[in-house]
Amino acid sequence: MLLSQIISNGQSAIAPVSTLIATGLLKLDATGVSNLTSEEIEVLFSAIPIDFELEQIFQEDTVNNNFREQIKDYINLRQGKRIKSVKESSGAYNIDSSGVSESNVGTSERGNNSSEYGVGISESVSNSSEDSVRISESVSGILESKMLSFPSSQDSVQPIPTDIFSLRDEVIKDYRGYIEGFLNIKDEKVKGFVKTALDKGYLWTEPLIQLNPAYKRTATVKQLIERSILHPECDRYFPQYNFYEHQEKAFKLAQEGLPYVVTTGTGSGKSLSYVVPIIDDLLKNPEIKGVRAILVYPMNALINSQAEEFKKFLDNVPNCPIKVKKYTGQESLTEKSDIQQNPPHILLTNYVMLELMLTRVHELPLIVSPHLKYLVLDELHTYRGRQGADVALVIRKLKQRNLAKHRQQNILCIGTSATMSTEGTRENRQKTVATVASKLFGVEIQPQQVIDETLERAITRSFPTITELQDSINQGLPPVEQQTEEAFKNHPLSAFMEMTFGLEKEDGHLQRKSPISLGEGATELAKLTDINLETCSNVLKGMFLWSSKLNSENESNKLPKGLPFRLHQFVSQGGSVYATLESHDKRELTLEGQYKTTGDRLLFPLLFCRECGHDYYGVKYDRERDQVTPLLPTTLEDDDEDTQEGYITLDEPDLWDIQNEDRLPDNWYRNLKSGRKIKKDFEEFVPRELYIYSDGHILTGAVSKDNPIQPVRCWFIPKPFLTCLNCGVVYTKKPSEYIKLARLSSEGRSTATTLLCLSTINRLKLNPLVDESAEKILSFTDNRQDASLQAGHFNDFVQTSFLRASLNKALQKETILTHKKLASTVVKYMGLSQADYAETPSDSGSGKRRNEEAFEHLIEYRLYEDLKRGWRIVQPNLEQSGLLTIEYDGLKEHCNNQSAWEKHPHPILLKATPEQRFQGAIVLLDQLRKKLALDAEILQEQEIRELKREVNQALKENWKIDTNEYTPFATSATIVNTGGSVKLTPRSKVAGYLRSSAVWNWLINPLSEDEYEKLIETFINILKDGGYLKGEKDNIQLRVDSMVWKAQKVASIPIDPTTIKRLQGSNQDSQQVNRFFQNFYEVQAQTIQAMEGREHTGQVTNQNRQMREDKFRQGELSALFCSPTMELGIDIRDLSVVHLRNVPPNPANYAQRSGRA
Repeated sequence: MLLSQIISNGQSAIAPVSTLIATGLLKLDATGVSNLTSEEIEVLFSAIPIDFELEQIFQEDTVNNNFREQIKDYINLRQGKRIKSVKESSGAYNIDSSGVSESNVGTSERGNNSSEYGVGISESVSNSSEDSVRISESVSGILESKMLSFPSSQDSVQPIPTDIFSLRDEVIKDYRGYIEGFLNIKDEKVKGFVKTALDKGYLWTEPLIQLNPAYKRTATVKQLIERSILHPECDRYFPQYNFYEHQEKAFKLAQEGLPYVVTTGTGSGKSLSYVVPIIDDLLKNPEIKGVRAILVYPMNALINSQAEEFKKFLDNVPNCPIKVKKYTGQESLTEKSDIQQNPPHILLTNYVMLELMLTRVHELPLIVSPHLKYLVLDELHTYRGRQGADVALVIRKLKQRNLAKHRQQNILCIGTSATMSTEGTRENRQKTVATVASKLFGVEIQPQQVIDETLERAITRSFPTITELQDSINQGLPPVEQQTEEAFKNHPLSAFMEMTFGLEKEDGHLQRKSPISLGEGATELAKLTDINLETCSNVLKGMFLWSSKLNSENESNKLPKGLPFRLHQFVSQGGSVYATLESHDKRELTLEGQYKTTGDRLLFPLLFCRECGHDYYGVKYDRERDQVTPLLPTTLEDDDEDTQEGYITLDEPDLWDIQNEDRLPDNWYRNLKSGRKIKKDFEEFVPRELYIYSDGHILTGAVSKDNPIQPVRCWFIPKPFLTCLNCGVVYTKKPSEYIKLARLSSEGRSTATTLLCLSTINRLKLNPLVDESAEKILSFTDNRQDASLQAGHFNDFVQTSFLRASLNKALQKETILTHKKLASTVVKYMGLSQADYAETPSDSGSGKRRNEEAFEHLIEYRLYEDLKRGWRIVQPNLEQSGLLTIEYDGLKEHCNNQSAWEKHPHPILLKATPEQRFQGAIVLLDQLRKKLALDAEILQEQEIRELKREVNQALKENWKIDTNEYTPFATSATIVNTGGSVKLTPRSKVAGYLRSSAVWNWLINPLSEDEYEKLIETFINILKDGGYLKGEKDNIQLRVDSMVWKAQKVASIPIDPTTIKRLQGSNQDSQQVNRFFQNFYEVQAQTIQAMEGREHTGQVTNQNRQMREDKFRQGELSALFCSPTMELGIDIRDLSVVHLRNVPPNPANYAQRSGRA
């Protein structure tokens, strides 16, 4: 693999190569490389063991002297050896006996404020659960995080710290590469416009920065005990706790017997605002037996998590007298009976079960009790609409059942929620929440009983003066060793950052500020200081990274040292490019989907031919009014007979002319004695000349040349799109328009989600210093069907990509593969052990053999299946990506052997040149191969049934064949009207090619059906004699032992002549490959094999859900695609990434989901 080529693809291509070198699977060809930049060399060595020598990394004879010295010096320094000083060259390291300083990344002199601040090489790092990477990203959503940081080391050079800003840039770079891989635009003005729009972040805005606020703390548990607010025993249940002000307010209201609602941010300890008062009450009334508190949660997954939290508190006290039980409907009969006979003090349930208990006599003791005092509704914001009304009625029934003369108190209603109202002043927000909660609980809750968060400044120094800000920017940031907590909190920029990005005052009360981007903050700083924007942006970024470093060093203490922050990244799907109907140089372009622009000029969506990139306007042609209007993606079908949907393209020299009808495909014509005539079915598809004004009106008469407004000459083609006037591609009416024409981007939401998730996880996994439990992503969607769909899409994409990457690797090593060793060789280069794929790994005996055979059989099936399965648009296979070509053993020689063709004489085949025979044979054999008309034993229907049983018995779940999965089996071809499913009859695709006079260039007219039938029968007999085909007329199959799989790497591939014809005179015979997937299969796909995604929804059984939560906590599950079941505080340990597949329904959901990171 050429190092120079890898470098040209950027850092994202270098990192995976480092992993392959580390495993001994690859040595680099360094031909043409004289040196690397500091950044490139750090990434290259990021995964390579410290004891590796130059010979283990590079093909030695390809390394020139300059590069050899640079690498040897780097390796020596890495291994702690002292080396001589060398000069910096092209951005490499300045090296002396004392260490290394970066020249390209970061500032070599800390006072230099004109260059971008970079994190020092010896920056400290942590992978703790509190302060590891925190990202949240979404296709239309969020990327939020602290930074990825690395342990410091005085003795060795560590990989360059990957901060969150860099991680965001790399993920977006990958996503952009995917989108651009499908972009094929011929017009240079449009291409430049789209590139500029992408450069400016049209589909991915600059991320928003949100500071995590500091909640005001007021009193410790001991202080509250001293003030007689809490029982003395509370110190045992909540040792060393220092409570927030909103928690203390809740405790006081509970003591006064007043209902309240706590609406504070994620991670603010809302649950303690009711847990502490309940436990305190039970300690003060130890004689109470039965249910004292009913805690209602919106879903069982949250109940399970909260039960674990209760256990932590109660386990602090040996022989704890307080009992907490779950009652969700998922308990066994024995457990239910025990709870009914021995009611706990605290009952955790859901609102459905609560209503059922009200109707069951044997469960009434759990909810009707003279001692019942607390009713808690957690996550109030989830109870809206009809569900909220149901819950409100259940609460009223519960209170009614508990009305009795002997009751000494009313039930105290408590609610908690994330942000429920964001509009208006703080007072108005509290009134709104109080009104909603009062309706829900059926009791009056005053605005002052709505407890919101009380924030305080983490940076206590005063807001800096302009002079202080100017001086701090001009001086630059202090050296790494001086970047302490005290220095950060006293730095003028820290106070500026907190009040610019994090907090604002409202009526003397600190509240969160709406997130802004780094650019917006830098612009504000630049205006204040009159210092250039780039310098301000760089220094602010450096301050954020300094803050993250402080928190990463602080893993033993949960109190933040700096200003923890998140990035919110919104990513959009591409829509359309819109253009006015004017000449190429004058037309106006926009990405905004408006109907018209200035001067009543209409804006039409542009679509691009997938073959050549020529652009077409999507239009609705009204023949009655002589007008065209934009055909928008959301336009409904029009039943008006005078309106026709179609496409318009601007006229160009040599594009088309009225006299060019003879270029149309032969099958559009019928031959008459008087000559050829267009068939009635194709008459309307002949390009129609129109002169159109920019407002859409069509010229119907003469126009004066003196008129300043002139129409443009265009060609109209109706739907379906059958031919491109530029490249000459011809389609039938069957394929969808999506296959033929592209908009700005081709990705669907599922594909975009999968790619963003894969990119982020891959970068976490390639970093050896990120804890394994943090190498995962949590993805939200609003319905469980989408969660299941996304999990399946993710796993399928991963497994398919890994299979293709492994095949590519095998081909690169072996050059060619044949059926005999195809599967075994690919399995070998997969590099998997039985532990990776076997349900029960075995080192010896029949178990080992069965596991290996089952896996090899599965891989063989998947390889042949992929010949048909290659997704032409969304996920092209190796052949479509220009990395694989399949030839047929000795076919050229067979076509040159005249005696073989004389054995079955046919006048056309005898007259044909060897090259014409060869091309005809290739078309026929390729058609059979792509349709799976193969004699492979593994593809036969009975074998596939046996394969399913074998695989599902022996292999792990992610390798098993799902019972509902469609498993295509071998087909066969037929030259008669009965038999095989692949038709080679006179009207088939193959016949369309072999009957053409363009193939047999001495023919004047195409072959008749009778002539073709004789030709194809002879052709098949000759190929059977050569060992390429087998079977009778109605059951023809390609022999897989004749196929030769060969490695290649090309920028374009031939077009299948049976699928796509060409207009007469068109000479385009190839199409560009997708560079993104070509690079992906070569480099990244080899590293993703261990990634697995699963759904987490209400449809998943409780046992499976808990198992998946456990695996996700440990990082064994790379992705969890969930409906809102995972939104509400379930413990998932270290979480680095949160992804939202769609924008949540309201701000509260957004806050909850994004806050899971």
